[in-house]
Amino acid sequence: MSKSTKAHYARWNNLNEAFKNYVLYIERKPDRFELSIIDLLYIVNFKGGNSSVVSSENHINEKLKAYSERLVKINEKFDGKSLRNTDHEERKLLKELAQKFIELPLQDNNIKGLGPSYASALLCAHFPNLLPIIDQFVLAGFNITSKPGQVKKIERYYDPLINCFYKEMNKTQNKDLTLREIDQTIFVKGHK
Repeated sequence: MSKSTKAHYARWNNLNEAFKNYVLYIERKPDRFELSIIDLLYIVNFKGGNSSVVSSENHINEKLKAYSERLVKINEKFDGKSLRNTDHEERKLLKELAQKFIELPLQDNNIKGLGPSYASALLCAHFPNLLPIIDQFVLAGFNITSKPGQVKKIERYYDPLINCFYKEMNKTQNKDLTLREIDQTIFVKGHK
């Protein structure tokens, strides 16, 4: 394994540690779908980059009500389900619900510092075996985009990304891998 590849695995592992901290926080909440500014702080810590959540706490908590409602809708249909075990119709509905969720930041429910990629991280943290995080390196790793970099309108790639994860999870050699384990491999591949 090259020094560069080791560095990318190390980066993913560091980010994943922040992700696991957020998942543990969700598990301790009385209502895991009731979002607050704390949830966004975990996501910003995990996703990194230049984004900061800069709206007032009251504004954020008010806007997050729509996000919480969407999480509940997804849970009503897919609680405990793995992407690997969805059929065509279920995936169609899942992609529709997930797409609406990651597009919330582009509508009236926008929160400065929270974009579609960050919204997909919220989804993945709540449904870690069902929905992936949309990320420029994962998109490049699956050859959905030609190379990593600032991906414009990243939300338009969520449907094909979910399809790629579904196919990857259902390969015979990956039958025991979780969505997050596959994410790690594709994330590192996308750095090449």
